[in-house]
Amino acid sequence: MSDTFAPGDKIVHPAHGAGIIGAIEQPDILDEFNRYYVIELTAQDMRVLVPVRTAEEIGLRAVMTKKETKAVFKLLKSDAEELPDDFKKRQTLIAKRLKEGDIDSLTGVVRDMAVRAIIKTYSPTEARLYEQARSMLSGEMALSLDIEVEEALAQIDTVLEHHQPEPEPEVVEDKA
Repeated sequence: MSDTFAPGDKIVHPAHGAGIIGAIEQPDILDEFNRYYVIELTAQDMRVLVPVRTAEEIGLRAVMTKKETKAVFKLLKSDAEELPDDFKKRQTLIAKRLKEGDIDSLTGVVRDMAVRAIIKTYSPTEARLYEQARSMLSGEMALSLDIEVEEALAQIDTVLEHHQPEPEPEVVEDKA
């Protein structure tokens, strides 16, 4: 059985975000025939072990290409999809979209939640989901563009400023 990924490959775990495969290990534990991808995550100081044999069904995928980042920026600028007003429905939808693991769903969550934040406040759970989505997106963009995570976050935030409402012009009354 050939491995889909090799050490040094830039990948995305749908639940944890982007990282680099540091090694493929076969630990001497109970399941002695299982090999694991050792993934060093980009946006957080964490290692994730993923069984090689289940990587595809988990949804492990290669990081987007530099060319694909242009589509991400375009999607971030596009009109947001309105999220449900009902808290439980909204939270369920956001969590479902995050678990899909594809870049379009992740980008859509970041955009839609950023736009919603302009007019409404988040619950603590939603704030956590939004930060998780931003972290995952910035981690993948950082690996794709070979930049730091903080720089990727700044680029995402700059693009999202497009959604900020224009300030109302100041009206000056004549005192005549």
